Amino acid sequence: MSQEVYYLRFVQIVVSINTLVFIIGIMAVFKGNLVLHKRLNFIAASTTLLGVVGLVVTVFMGFDYAPLTTPTRMLIHRCFSTPLLPILITVLWTGLANKKKVHKFAAKIMIPFWFGTLITGWWFF
Repeated sequence: MSQEVYYLRFVQIVVSINTLVFIIGIMAVFKGNLVLHKRLNFIAASTTLLGVVGLVVTVFMGFDYAPLTTPTRMLIHRCFSTPLLPILITVLWTGLANKKKVHKFAAKIMIPFWFGTLITGWWFF
């Protein structure tokens, strides 16, 4: 297996774990445990953002992910993953700044992009 495949498998596993952490964090806030919600979701969002940075760094290092999928599949995946980044940053920032109304709104927008990225990441790569 190539280095690209190993890195993508690592990212897929981390994002899958982060999805579970996000779900547990959302359940925590519904149960009234805001502290646990903040801790879990901060960890999940931060490690996801680090994964994105790692992906960009590997591209600059010369990794070539293009042969791993078709251009159409890559386009579909990017339709989910590209908007996800600024939305995730917005959700993280508004949560840390206690801007609850905007945080909840942005989080609801983020969910389909998160799952779209997760599913296409697993299915297409």
